[in-house]
Parts: sequence; C-alpha cells; structure tokens
Amino acid sequence: MLARMWNIHRSARRLTENWTVGLDVRVTERVGVPATFGSSVMLPIDFESWSGRKRDAVIAHERSHVIERDCYLLWFARLYSCLFWFNPMAWWMRRKISALAEMTSDDAAVSTIGDRPAYAEILLEFATCNRAVHSVLVPMARSNVSQRVDRIITQTTCSRSPPMKSRLIAVAAVLPAILFIALPLEGLTVGVAGAEPASAGSPQTDQTPRVTNYGGLADLMKYNPGEARDHGVEGFADLAVTLDTQGRATDTMIISEDPLDMGFGAAASTLAHTMEYSNPTGHPVQLTFRVKVSLDKPARSPAPQ
Repeated sequence: MLARMWNIHRSARRLTENWTVGLDVRVTERVGVPATFGSSVMLPIDFESWSGRKRDAVIAHERSHVIERDCYLLWFARLYSCLFWFNPMAWWMRRKISALAEMTSDDAAVSTIGDRPAYAEILLEFATCNRAVHSVLVPMARSNVSQRVDRIITQTTCSRSPPMKSRLIAVAAVLPAILFIALPLEGLTVGVAGAEPASAGSPQTDQTPRVTNYGGLADLMKYNPGEARDHGVEGFADLAVTLDTQGRATDTMIISEDPLDMGFGAAASTLAHTMEYSNPTGHPVQLTFRVKVSLDKPARSPAPQ
C-alpha cells in the first residue's frame, strides 16, 4: 500500500502557487479528499472549483499536519498496533495520536478563516465523499468527524497546540508500559464484568423500574464487537433504555462508550433489546445501566435484579 501511494505521489502534478505557502502540494485524480502523505499535501482534482476560504482552510489544516509530522507518527502507531495487536494500549495510543493530530489541525484551520460554522460545513462536505481513501494517508475528514464538528461549534477559543517535542515525550513515556503489559494480555479471555442499574447500591422499592432478565448478556461473546474481540480490547457502554408502561424497551440511547469507534455502544444497545424489564410505575420511564466487557473474568450472566 505504501509503495502504491508513493507511485501516486510521484505522478501527481505539483503546484507552485502563492497560496501553497512553501508546501509540497500535489494534485491527483486518485485522491478524493485533501490528505497528507509524509510531508506532502495531496489535493483532489476538483480543488480548482473551491472558494478561496475553503482552499485556505484546507491548506491551513494540512500544513499543521506537515509541521507536526503527524503522518509519520501515525505510521509508527499503525505499525506498533499491528505488531502488538493483542495489546489494548497499542490501539489506545493510535487513536489518541490521531485525535490529537486532528484537533491541532482543526484549530489551525479555524484560526486561519475565523469562521467556525463555515469550517464545520467544509469538514462535513469532505466527510460525505464516498471515494476510497488510502490507509497510509492522513485524510482531512475521515476521523471522528461528528465529535470534531461538535467541538468546533461549541468551543469559543482555539486550544494551544502541544509542540512536537511534548508529543514525542508522551509517546516515549507510554511505550515502556505498553511493552510491560503486552505479553500478559495475550492469553486473557473476554467476559462480562457487570451490567448493573445506575442506582445499584440504593434501596429499591416495588415501584422501581429494573432489569428482571439479562437475556443475551449471558452469551456476550456473540455480541462482542468483532474488531475489539480480535484485538483483545475491553470496554463499556452506558445506556439509557426507555420503557413503556408494560416494561417493554421501546428505545435506547448510548450515553457514553469507551473506547470510541469500537462498536461497544451498538453492541450494548442490541443487548438491551434482548433483556426483560419491570416497570411498575404505570408511565414511561428511562432506566440507565452499564454494560462492560472485561478481559479478566470468564463470561457470566449477572443475577437478575
């Protein structure tokens, strides 16, 4: 894949316009969205139809990636996660580096054009592009776009970008811990640590909505997200389940999940519809609880409440 992208990079047309601000900017029809490859900025062939503001935002975003050497850091993180695929810390580091890189680049683009809603629209436009993106690229709008847009709209000032030295020190500090825990994690199994009502520990009355049967939770391995299972990653999701007057689950809402983008929220939501509930209140209510996948215990079904 790297060799293929290198050939695309070499054959791409290089731009020497004033707005490239000294960057190695190249244009090719084989890239669908703006992206960074190494220290080069790759633009799609339709860039000439962009407005000046859109072009400036893209260049500011990609220039930040180039300055911070984000592409090289992400290549390193990808290689490490491939070598230590069984280690959750390797995948955590990869996601954190990617999130930090996009946050810094988004701030640079916002500072350049001075219009948060306009930049959010640009990101969403690129996110809807259905053309394939090469995995060795750092594309502008394919990583946690919804969270990034929410941050761009709600934040009033740009956060200070951590210097490259701080990033490298942070990565170097994490690596010894990763190496230390990598081997012990390899032989662990995935199981259920718990799925308890949010009010666990408090006294329940006859009028308290509760889970009466955990249904598919007893067979969690069938629901455990494929990518998480393959890489030995544990996680959890907090859910709010809406019950009708008969105690039937009519809707679920994912309150939070960790880690993100691994499918724990969707899996927990599916499980919630296999459970049975009691709602003696006589009116629709919401019941909140946590579904957790652990790496240190065999799968067991929690006792009905």
